Amino acid sequence: MPLSRLRLVIITLLLAAVALWLSKPERSLTTDTQAPLAQLPYSWQTQDTTIWQLQSNTLKAQNIIHSERFTYQNDDKRADFTKPKLWLLDDNSLTQLQSEKGFSLNNQLITFEEQVIITQNRTNNKTDQAQQLQTERLSYNQQTQQLYTDADVTLIQSNGVTTATGLEIDIEAKEYRLLSNVKGLYDVHQTLQTDKTDSK
Repeated sequence: MPLSRLRLVIITLLLAAVALWLSKPERSLTTDTQAPLAQLPYSWQTQDTTIWQLQSNTLKAQNIIHSERFTYQNDDKRADFTKPKLWLLDDNSLTQLQSEKGFSLNNQLITFEEQVIITQNRTNNKTDQAQQLQTERLSYNQQTQQLYTDADVTLIQSNGVTTATGLEIDIEAKEYRLLSNVKGLYDVHQTLQTDKTDSK
């Protein structure tokens, strides 16, 4: 019988060792899952989102922003956009601005980057064709309603093409200024026909 007690003690110790060995990975797994999460580079994000704003001073003007992906960092007040589109609607025109990516700072200044295209259509004149502006970087200030770039720009109109380096646009005043290296190629006959149509 002393041999069977020894066997019982050995088997008990062996079972205890196996139980400890089996429980140890469980404890490390539990510890790993309770580790703090890594800090995310943004406070929140959305996918395929559209935001619109009706301006309080006139019920006929509004801004609409759409983005495939949108992330926002509360601390920095910075938003990052993937494939953003911005529509500006008022009594006289519809302006669409789009690019491959963009970001905004302080919920006010939006910068569009890579293949930036602005298309403007006059809503009150059916004979006008759309004007299009192309560049690689453009900033839009929602507060002042102004656009700015120091990059190369191409302005395509129904009667010709203008290229320049740098551009400032005052949306409210409906004025734009090309900053330097301005070159143009225009169809004079198209311009004269447009002038005659407008004067009637």
